[in-house]
Amino acid sequence: QKFAEVETSRLASPLASTLKAVLTAAARPTDPSLLMRPEVGFGFPVLARVLPFLRREGSPEEHDARLVALQSRATAERSQQYCFNVNRTVNATPPQFVLAWTDPPSSSGALVHNLDLVVVCSGSYWLQRLGNDHLQGVADAINTVEKVILTDFQASGAPVETCIASVVMRAGGPGSAQPFSLLASGPLASLPGCERPADMCGSSSGAGSTSAVVGGGAFAAARTCECAESWFGPFCDQKSTELSTDSEAVTQSALPWQWHFFHIR
Repeated sequence: QKFAEVETSRLASPLASTLKAVLTAAARPTDPSLLMRPEVGFGFPVLARVLPFLRREGSPEEHDARLVALQSRATAERSQQYCFNVNRTVNATPPQFVLAWTDPPSSSGALVHNLDLVVVCSGSYWLQRLGNDHLQGVADAINTVEKVILTDFQASGAPVETCIASVVMRAGGPGSAQPFSLLASGPLASLPGCERPADMCGSSSGAGSTSAVVGGGAFAAARTCECAESWFGPFCDQKSTELSTDSEAVTQSALPWQWHFFHIR
């Protein structure tokens, strides 16, 4: 908690999954071509990859490396999207994102709450990168830790790109909520309100793909979405919750970095 970005990572009570995410982010793969190997997992943790202490002068970890950590709750009703500006920094550690959660016990051995991490970036034309998948197009339905490393990010391109990390609950009953931790590290800066959304107006809910549009909007100037009627949010994928003045007040929970819209009948 001490070494995370204080502007966005105010964790009063860190979850066990946050520690798990830090260790996973610090892991160095034994084989650069494989993100994870069944027999050894993600690799041996090297804390200097994500934490500022013990970094050697001139090492790749020294170049503009930041650590952003947040905790929230996933529900089946809506996905959660988090935006970042990622800098193309020469010799820097590749940007990476880690999702971790503590799943409830199950007699069947299957995940009770199956969460997925989906990362897309403007420089790669919003190509989906699924957690633990390494661009193979298969979502992980087994592990409670998912990791995406932008290994090709140092190639030529715009000096700054917008990347969106989405957390989607694939399995879980209506109304159920699963606490999770999301960690981002590398040469990046958070955009808590998605102030500069990309041309992903009307993103999908739960599908992790812009092909299944549930919202309504069009790409407008200044890299913003112009929402169709009755749709709200930076990606035009949210509905407004109706509040009535005739009934008792109802508590509305707010999720970190997420927009919420309300109207009075």
